[in-house]
Amino acid sequence: LEMDYTPDGDHLFIAKSGALYRVDGLNSAEFTLDANPVASTISDGITTIQISSSAFSGRVVTSVNVNPSNPNHVILTLGGYGNNSYILESTDALDANPTFSNITGNLPSMPVYDAVIDVDDANRIIIGTDLGIWATENGGTSWEEANDGMARVPVFEIRGYEWRPWE
Repeated sequence: LEMDYTPDGDHLFIAKSGALYRVDGLNSAEFTLDANPVASTISDGITTIQISSSAFSGRVVTSVNVNPSNPNHVILTLGGYGNNSYILESTDALDANPTFSNITGNLPSMPVYDAVIDVDDANRIIIGTDLGIWATENGGTSWEEANDGMARVPVFEIRGYEWRPWE
């Protein structure tokens, strides 16, 4: 199970068992005992949709990552071996039927487990793979190994932190 939310907190993307879901309307929901007397009920205003795409049909979605500056920009990473696509991008992720394009580029054929979209530059994406860390500066057109002193070991999780001590 992998989840990420939009910067405004209104939408949650969930990758589970090879499927992608989007939960909408979180900001308008009322989370009180009076509004939800039974723990298993879903608050009024919240909707859940399963996002389907032939781009990841039948594949394990290993992570979902929302651009911290643009809620419509979402990156999915995919597992498995022997495929032509491991990184998918949507620029209309909040639409009723989002579309995804393959941005695997020149990345070797290997599972990709996680990704981070740079908060300052959406063309800079860092991924964790079977062969360590890889990165792109051009939105996935080309990828370069970025292990720099690290061994080529599987990287299952990457987290990006914004540190600006001058602010």
